[in-house]
Amino acid sequence: ALAAGCDDFISKPFSIRDLFDKVEHLLDIEFTSDAQVAQSTVQSVQVPNHFDANISIAEGFSSMPMDWQTTMKKSIRSLDDQAVTDLLTQVPREQHRMVDAISKLLQDYRYDVLIDVLGINPQ
Repeated sequence: ALAAGCDDFISKPFSIRDLFDKVEHLLDIEFTSDAQVAQSTVQSVQVPNHFDANISIAEGFSSMPMDWQTTMKKSIRSLDDQAVTDLLTQVPREQHRMVDAISKLLQDYRYDVLIDVLGINPQ
């Protein structure tokens, strides 16, 4: 186990906070609380200024075939960035703004925004 990098532990009993603190430390990430997320909830995706501000992910998404939408929602719900990226290759060229916006959100690990904008039940 040590050779595989398993060289840290949390002794029992431990709190959920202890677990999250350890994961944050080991992965060099920071979890946000529900309160922080609620304060920063995005109502609509802001695409970069060089895009037409009227184009949204939701509009582009709704123009895609229903089976594609279903598969994309499933891939987003399961946080499968490779499947999402593969599905984006199927999007017609005229929807490039949606592809660019979704790609940027994937790059920033903002699945929460995609889930919110597309109305995906996260469970």
